[in-house]
Amino acid sequence: MSKYPEHDEKYFYKYAEMDTAKIILQTGNFRYSSPLTFNDPFDIQTELLFDFDMSHLPERVTEELDAIVTGRRQISLSGDSDWGKAAELLKQKHSEGKYKREHLSILVKPLIEFLTSIIEDTRAQYNGHWKKMLNQIKVFCVSEHNDNILMWSHYAKCHTGVCFKLKVLPEKDNPICAAKKVRYFPNPPTFFGLEEWVESIVLDQDIDISKLNTEYPITKADIWDYEDEWRVWAPFDENGKNYFDMPIIDGEIEAVYFGIKSDPTEKKNLMRIAKGQGIGEFYEAHKKPDGYRIDHTKI
Repeated sequence: MSKYPEHDEKYFYKYAEMDTAKIILQTGNFRYSSPLTFNDPFDIQTELLFDFDMSHLPERVTEELDAIVTGRRQISLSGDSDWGKAAELLKQKHSEGKYKREHLSILVKPLIEFLTSIIEDTRAQYNGHWKKMLNQIKVFCVSEHNDNILMWSHYAKCHTGVCFKLKVLPEKDNPICAAKKVRYFPNPPTFFGLEEWVESIVLDQDIDISKLNTEYPITKADIWDYEDEWRVWAPFDENGKNYFDMPIIDGEIEAVYFGIKSDPTEKKNLMRIAKGQGIGEFYEAHKKPDGYRIDHTKI
């Protein structure tokens, strides 16, 4: 039986402005949003490109096949594939001492030219498919931390909002059980690397494009790595709307943290609403005197 949840996190944190927090508690919903509404226009919205010059592909395939023909790489190719037939023919010539690498280049060139156009067309089609999916995909973002100064500034309206403590509830299968950790990179994801395409071509295997559907939504520019973000996402198509409201599971919100600059009256009002929803744990944030850090005190 596979492990569930797949991660080991017990809690996640969701920052929100005060007015948004009230709506969340009053409606009993968390909002999942289309990437098109994100504050980062690069987030899940970059085009997948190759991380290599396509003109280098024929030479790499030739090198790989040459290694197979000459026995430097021990691998059997399918006798039904064009590559397998070409390799067997050239292996025979090699055993007879009649093999020259030029023979391989002559055989490979037309096949590579054909496959290169297919690969480029596949990439273009996938990018087109993904652009159409952007409004259907709905994402819910959470963090590992409740004390990040930048997160309080960006997502809780300059520390005037709140941060919800969300509990992972495997027995109730709440959505954050399926959360995936965001990975941060200096460059956008690629449409597979050179060696992956070489292996695919030579071994006559299909590249698993479906894995992009799970990797692309959790890849983000490394300038955001301070967020330590996790995501839940799914292709909810709500008649063209750029959001989907997901009901909050009973017991999912375990506590509410108020920002350093939260208005006292707003704080009381939100606590009243939260208590009506069965939430009884509240904290307020303070600036720590010994550094640029936040401390929380139970109310």
